[in-house]
Amino acid sequence: MKKILLTVFLLGNALALNAWVFLDSADPAGAGWLLPKMLSGKQVRVCVDVMQRVDGKSELYHGDQQAAYYAMSAQIVYNAYQNWFDNLRDQIRHSNRKKEFKDLLAVLPKRAPIQFINISPSAKVYKSCRDYAQGEVDLRVRATLYPTQTDQPEKGFVTFRLMPDNTGLMGKAAADAPASSLTAALRQTGYTLGLASATAVKDGLGSPVFAVKDEQPSVMDKAPALTCDDAEGLANLADFFMAKPNSPRTHGWLSFCPQRDVAYAGGVPVKITPQEKQALQAYATQEAQGPAPLAGKVSAAREKAVQYLRVKQARQGKLQQQLQHRAAEAFKKTKEAQR
Repeated sequence: MKKILLTVFLLGNALALNAWVFLDSADPAGAGWLLPKMLSGKQVRVCVDVMQRVDGKSELYHGDQQAAYYAMSAQIVYNAYQNWFDNLRDQIRHSNRKKEFKDLLAVLPKRAPIQFINISPSAKVYKSCRDYAQGEVDLRVRATLYPTQTDQPEKGFVTFRLMPDNTGLMGKAAADAPASSLTAALRQTGYTLGLASATAVKDGLGSPVFAVKDEQPSVMDKAPALTCDDAEGLANLADFFMAKPNSPRTHGWLSFCPQRDVAYAGGVPVKITPQEKQALQAYATQEAQGPAPLAGKVSAAREKAVQYLRVKQARQGKLQQQLQHRAAEAFKKTKEAQR
């Protein structure tokens, strides 16, 4: 066990972080995240609440612009998911790698599979998200008509500030530059897919195993729009989740960012030399004929990832036991006090 912990510690330090990481609660089964459902072609049921401040409290908006604000919010959410898929598809197309990623392209949605369950053109009353049972909705959206600092991943939720003047400006972002409602929604929808900012690792929310460090921009960090980095993050996450693996996942596929010497295989990043990069490019061009040039590195990286997930699972099991023990002790003390 000590050997495994040491390996994971060294791995976390060797693979410093790029702009995005996998959320640490993401697992190969995809439980709780929307990307596996979207890749399977199923509709994602979305509920929208437009919120306003009244006497310092947040409550549902019922003003004259209700229909317009709900429609605007729905469009922002739809566009955010659509942009994620379009960006990945465009990166594959522009890099002339459609054959290499034919398996992924076959399941990547052409239209975001979103169904807004409480919004329709004829709606007179907008049912609140809290009125739906847990199993009736996959995603709850909070569009706020007031400043919000919420930018942490929360399962099943997307939160962004909605500006009624249609400019989408949210005021100042972390980099002291204007950020749009769509930019905030892109980041929030990235969370629901299973990605996070590298800063999530510092907060104990992100996994250090499935990313590498360089200066590529990402919307999950400070970029105002999706980049090549975000495209490979989504493709890497799809490889991690897909029941039928993308064909390059077994031998590795190269980053979409031209200056990045990294290959990915089944969600695991592998740092490569310029010579290995050339060899993998030639191998992909030959449609994976012959021995894979990165077989040894891919196997080693996968084993380290397996060890990381094993330790993570052990920690979660230990924590669960501790919580159960504390609950039993509290119940015992309560019973004793009642005697």
